Amino acid sequence: MLIFYVLSLCSSILRMKKPASSAGFMHMIVLIFAMIWAQIAWTLFWGWDPKEVWALITWLFYAVFLHLRLSKNWQGEKSAWLAVIGFAIIMFNLIFVNLVIAGLHSYA
Repeated sequence: MLIFYVLSLCSSILRMKKPASSAGFMHMIVLIFAMIWAQIAWTLFWGWDPKEVWALITWLFYAVFLHLRLSKNWQGEKSAWLAVIGFAIIMFNLIFVNLVIAGLHSYA
């Protein structure tokens, strides 16, 4: 019984992977509006703050990830590993960049 539950959970996660990665890519809209706001507030649209840089790295990773999935038809294990790497990048940004690295957008 447990194996059927685990398999159904895995299929649910696989169904959610594409919309979740697409939502991550829509992060670009947030970056654009943040740049406009920073230009108005500080007369500098990009400050090379660690949080800004890692937000850009995250967005670029998801851009490559979606490109490979849609144009090269990467499915299955390759796509799953890329999703795991993307999640690790987000966790690194959330924990390490926010709490350890000092910068304008951090809590260190």
